[in-house]
Amino acid sequence: MQPGLLRHRVTFQRVVNDINDSGESTPEWTNWRTRWASVEPLQAREYWQAQEVQSQVTHKVTIRHMDGLKFRHRILWGERILNIESIINGEGRDIDLVILCREETT
Repeated sequence: MQPGLLRHRVTFQRVVNDINDSGESTPEWTNWRTRWASVEPLQAREYWQAQEVQSQVTHKVTIRHMDGLKFRHRILWGERILNIESIINGEGRDIDLVILCREETT
């Protein structure tokens, strides 16, 4: 992996269940880890191909390998939220991860 391609700073978030004043459990997103990444919006052709495997995939994020990353996490990229749809261990050698994401629209 070429280090110069990892030019975007992203934050991985996870859900923590917080107890409010009424004693109810409320899920809340908290920052987990911050990494350098390559974030690529998928072009129309790539988007169409990605839909065959994962519906609504809009971005491909590549990072150095990181233990503990799960589908239930999400990525914060600036003001944008990317929900993880698929995590691929590049070449199966624990060097990098390719993460297919769907951008959350509000």
